[in-house]
Amino acid sequence: MDEEKTNQQTDPQNKTQAVEPLPEQTPEPHPPQSVTMQKSRWHRFRNWYTARKKWTIPATVVLLLLILAAIPWSRYQAAGLVVKKDSTIEILDSTSRSPVSGATVSADSVNSQTDGDGRATLRLSAGRHTLLISKKYYEEHRANVLVPILGQKSTPAIEVDATGRQVKIIVKNLISQKMLGDVDIKVADITAKTDKNGEAIVVLPVGTDEQKATLGLGGYNSSEVTVKISSTEVLENSFTLTPAGKVYFLSKRTGKLNIMKSSLDGSGAKVVVAATGKERDYDTVLLPSPDWKYVALLARRTTTYPTPQLYILSTEDDELLGVDNGDADYSLVGWSGDNLIYTVIRSDLPEWRTGRDKLKNYNAGTGKITLLNQNSAAGDSITSAYEYYTFVMISGEDVFYAKNWTLVYDEESGYPESLVDGKKHTLSVISAAGRGYKQIASYEINLELQYSRHSPTGFYIWQHFDEEKFYDYTVGTDAPKSVSIDSDEFYDAYKTFYVSPSGKKALWAEARDGKFTIFVGDASGLNAKTIASLDEYDVYGWFNEDYILVTKDGTELYVMSVGGLPTGQAGGKPVKITDFQPTTPTTY
Repeated sequence: MDEEKTNQQTDPQNKTQAVEPLPEQTPEPHPPQSVTMQKSRWHRFRNWYTARKKWTIPATVVLLLLILAAIPWSRYQAAGLVVKKDSTIEILDSTSRSPVSGATVSADSVNSQTDGDGRATLRLSAGRHTLLISKKYYEEHRANVLVPILGQKSTPAIEVDATGRQVKIIVKNLISQKMLGDVDIKVADITAKTDKNGEAIVVLPVGTDEQKATLGLGGYNSSEVTVKISSTEVLENSFTLTPAGKVYFLSKRTGKLNIMKSSLDGSGAKVVVAATGKERDYDTVLLPSPDWKYVALLARRTTTYPTPQLYILSTEDDELLGVDNGDADYSLVGWSGDNLIYTVIRSDLPEWRTGRDKLKNYNAGTGKITLLNQNSAAGDSITSAYEYYTFVMISGEDVFYAKNWTLVYDEESGYPESLVDGKKHTLSVISAAGRGYKQIASYEINLELQYSRHSPTGFYIWQHFDEEKFYDYTVGTDAPKSVSIDSDEFYDAYKTFYVSPSGKKALWAEARDGKFTIFVGDASGLNAKTIASLDEYDVYGWFNEDYILVTKDGTELYVMSVGGLPTGQAGGKPVKITDFQPTTPTTY
C-alpha cells in the first residue's frame, strides 16, 4: 500500500497527485536612481574615451606627469628618467676663494675637470646627486647638488681645503703684456690653468722652496719656468709667454752673411742657410712675404754671374730654391699673396733691344714664373729709344706700373725723335697672375713724369713741361684726376706701405716732430690710428695680424703689438728680437 502511494506521487499521468508547495520568493529590490545614472555616465565616458584613443591616451599621460611633477619627490624621480642637463659647478679654494683648476669632479659614472675659472660641467639627470671633488694637495670633498629640471639659474660654488703650500702664478703676453687665460700649468705632478685674468692659485707640496713648471698655450711657445714657494705667504710668480713663430734675418755674427731665424724673443737663433762666402753686404737683400711663409733672397752665392741672383726660402722646411738667374740686374718689388713681383734688366742685351727690361711674377706655391710685361725699344747701336719702368706698385692682387720712353743722344744724329713717332708714356695695370691687362693712361713723349705713392691704393702723378700739373689716381677708378698740390706736397706724400697678411690692414710711418709716428689703417689707408711715436725706430713689416716689426738704426729688429706699446712696459719700448745685417728692398 505504501508502494501504491509512492507510484501515485511519481506518476506524471496522475492528475490527482499531491504537489509540494514552492518556497516563498522575495522580490529583488530595484537599484537607486543615482547609481543607475552613475553607471550610465561611466558607460558613456568609456565609450567616448575609447573612441578617441589617439589623443585621450597621450592627454592622460601628460596629466599623470603633471600630477607627479606637482609632488617634489616624485617630480625628480620621474624627470630623472628622461631629463638630462648640463650642470656647471664652481670649485674654489677655501682660503683664497680663488678658482681651483685641474680638479676632478665626478658624480655617478660622469666626471669632468675644472677649467681655468674653476668650473666643470657634467651632464646629469635631473634630481639630487652627490659630487666627489679631488685634486692632489687638496682634501677630498663630497657635496650634494640638485640638478633642476629647467635651466640652471646659478652656478653652485663648492670650497675645498688645501693640504700644501699655495702660490700664485700670473702669465702675460711678452709683447703686449696682456694677461693670458687658459694657460696650461704643469708643476709637481699636478695640472692647472690660468683664469680669464691670467692668474692661477696652485697648491704645491710642503718642504721645498721651488718647483720646475711648464707653461703652454696654443699660439705661444712653451716655457720652462721656476716657481718660488713660501711657507709663510702666498708668493706671486709672474711669467711671460712668447707668441709662436720665427723671424728670418741676415746676420754676419759668424763672419759670413748667413740667413738665420729665431723666436720673437730672440731665443733659439740658428743658421738656416749658410753663406758661401761669395755674398756681398751692399747687394744682398732679404724680403719676407707678409705671412712669413716665404722669404725672397737676392744674393751672389756663386761667381757664375757678376750680379745677385734670385732665390726663395720656404719657412716650412727652410729649403732654399733658385728662382731666376742670368746676367741681369734683379730688383724686388714686393709680395701679393704667394706671388713675388720683381723686375729684371738683362745685361746681355743692348738698350735698343725689346725685352731688355721685364716685369715678372714668381708664384712660390706653384714654382711658376709669369712674364707680366716687358719694355719696347727701337733703333740700333748708334741711335736708339727704349722704355723703362719708372714706377711699380702692388695693391691687393693687382700690379700697377708706369713706363717712360727715353732717347739715346748721339753727337752726330742728335736725338732720334723719329724712332718714337706715335709712342707714348703709359700707366697700366695687370693682375699678379698675369690677367686683366688694362692701360689706365697715356702721355705725350715730350712730358716728364714722376710718381709718388700716398696711400695703399693711391698715388700722385707729376707732369712737367711748360707748366707743372698734378694728378691723383685711386685704385678702381677709370683715370687719374687733376689735384691741387705743389711739388713739396708731392714729395712729402711719398710713403712705403706694408699690407697685413689678410690684406685688411695697412701699416706705415711718417716723420713728425723728429720722430717716426707709426700708423695702422684699413686696406685703403683710411681710419688710421696712431700706435706709437718713436724717435729711433722705423717700420720693417708685419708679423701676422697682431704684431708689427720695427728697426732701430737699421741694424736692430724689434717687435710690438699692433695695438701699440702697453702701459707700464719698461721704458715704453718694443721688445728686441735680434741684431741683424740691414736689408733694403728696392722700391719704385
